[in-house]
Amino acid sequence: MLQYTSVARLNGYGGNLDANIAYNDFMTLIKENRLNGYGDGAQEPVQAPTPQTLKHHVGEYVYFGSCYASSTAKVGWQPNGEALVPDIKEGTITAIYEGTNNPYLINEGMCFVNDGDIREGTSNPDRQYVVQGGDTLWDIAAQQLGDPTRYKDIMSWNSLSNDVIYPGQVLVIKG
Repeated sequence: MLQYTSVARLNGYGGNLDANIAYNDFMTLIKENRLNGYGDGAQEPVQAPTPQTLKHHVGEYVYFGSCYASSTAKVGWQPNGEALVPDIKEGTITAIYEGTNNPYLINEGMCFVNDGDIREGTSNPDRQYVVQGGDTLWDIAAQQLGDPTRYKDIMSWNSLSNDVIYPGQVLVIKG
């Protein structure tokens, strides 16, 4: 695991956060350590694909009432469900895991939500842009604002001290 910054930002939270990335092949570790049904005589679990029509998309800013620690957590409140009561009830969808109970990853790992958790009227006057590999602030300003020289506006809106961005980072694009 690598901590790549100690000054990550999260919508709805005013302080700095650590951001990490894990370089593990978790499926191999699970099988090698005979976890989750991969033990003696156990058949490998088979998960049938679940047809899903998802209502939301990566980069969308959403408000939610509850969220989950994993994409496969049971939907609902205790005692049968596994919903968490988050301190933060809004964020940006940064990844989607189709075919799971809670397909929307919020803020690069804060929690997972599903369509039932997301409240209607989720639009934010500011747009969200998720940085892709190869993006530059110059290119994003050209694409999103129609003027590449406005890259400094994007830096200002996102409290960036330099023009270094990374894939998966969520940027606010105003007006």
